[in-house]
Amino acid sequence: MATDTAGTGNGDGIDAPESVGLPESVVEDLLASRRRRMLLDKLDRTDGPVSLDALAATIAAREAGVEPDAVSRDRRRETVEEIYQTDLPKLTATAVVEFDSMVGALELTGAGERLATLAAGQPTGGDSDGA
Repeated sequence: MATDTAGTGNGDGIDAPESVGLPESVVEDLLASRRRRMLLDKLDRTDGPVSLDALAATIAAREAGVEPDAVSRDRRRETVEEIYQTDLPKLTATAVVEFDSMVGALELTGAGERLATLAAGQPTGGDSDGA
């Protein structure tokens, strides 16, 4: 996956990987996963923390092309486990999200907001689900 490092020319630098404060290879790895892009999108569109369960319902629904209410309890639980095991470690280790394990909620950091802006320019369906 190629990442635009030249920017859009608007001078804000927000669309450049270095604006996130992480190496370009790390940004590319984080954005390689369709699920992480969806996760960033959901967190970016929500003020404040989002529960892992609600996030999993939204992601599972997007992946299945249904409303969150239509996601089975089992599928929601599987998605929670997948996010917890695969995506959350990368997102917290890079300080893109903060995870409050006491309440099971995630929130974007400043770097996460900038990464979500980069992710917004990439597709959230039909491509790599890289881990």
